[in-house]
Amino acid sequence: MYHDMYMKVKGNVFKNKRVLIENMHKTKVEKARGNTLSDQFEAMWAKNKANRKRKFVRREECLAQESGERPIQPAAVAQEPKPSQPKDLRSQRSEDNMVTRLLKKEA
Repeated sequence: MYHDMYMKVKGNVFKNKRVLIENMHKTKVEKARGNTLSDQFEAMWAKNKANRKRKFVRREECLAQESGERPIQPAAVAQEPKPSQPKDLRSQRSEDNMVTRLLKKEA
């Protein structure tokens, strides 16, 4: 990031020091927001993947019980670590809403 800024300064892209510093702060905020959004998406994907696995195991158990076969052991799924979830879902939703509002403002 700083090398790109340096090259822009040398190329007279920025009018003065204040504009340069504003641009630096703006890029840092965008980068931090991108990291938080990617972390949230990864957590969501992990949660959905775990839900799909549990659903598949339940479906297999039901099918096995109907056909009279022995059900698949659900212990393997239970041993997997659960994705970390926020303690307070209300605060998580408010954070998500703030992020979407910020993204809409900038667009």
